[in-house]
Amino acid sequence: MTRKSSLHGSRRASSARRSMGIAKNYSAIINNAHRLADLGNEDYMLDNFQNFSSREDLERLLAEGQTENTSIEFKNSAALTRNKSDFEEMCRDVTAFANAGGGQVFYGIGEDKKAKKYFVDTGVEDPVITREWIDQKLASNVNPSMQGVRISEFPVSDKGRAFVLTIPPTSNGPHQSPDHKYYRRSETHRPSMTDREIRDVIARSTTPDLDVELTFEGTTSRTPAWPVNRND
Repeated sequence: MTRKSSLHGSRRASSARRSMGIAKNYSAIINNAHRLADLGNEDYMLDNFQNFSSREDLERLLAEGQTENTSIEFKNSAALTRNKSDFEEMCRDVTAFANAGGGQVFYGIGEDKKAKKYFVDTGVEDPVITREWIDQKLASNVNPSMQGVRISEFPVSDKGRAFVLTIPPTSNGPHQSPDHKYYRRSETHRPSMTDREIRDVIARSTTPDLDVELTFEGTTSRTPAWPVNRND
């Protein structure tokens, strides 16, 4: 009787140690998943957007009939200047995309409203305005600082350059613009965010959707690592 009780106790202790080991491994998996999500989320999201590096790329886009929508904003080159009102407007546009589903802002595309068509204009000629200048303005005027914004700069005329800002959905937002407001992209508009929308973005930033696949004795189970509150 004593030997049998001792044997059962030993088995229970061994089972408990295995369970603790599984729990520790599971915790390590979750922590590593968080780390990988933070490191790779922006790069992964940017892969969903087209790259632009020449005037021909822009003309091809317009020839295909592309218009403004929930993920694309066209701006003429005159909208990108060193004036405070202009670069703060840029910050509002960029944060609105980041707080929504991401998107692209094109500087260098004008609109002929009579003909109802877009065209590539002569570009930004101010030599001070560069990729680095835009990056610095975003860093110093947006809170919290944005991650993963890709800025493309290329010539479209003898002196002018176009800029394409590709913005992934935020992973550390929501982001506040210089006027201390939060915006989101909606169709072709940029409304202020409601309290619920701000809370949704915070939830998206702090509880990413991740799946964990575990295998026990030949059986595979794939389930969400943790529930995500969608506030639906």
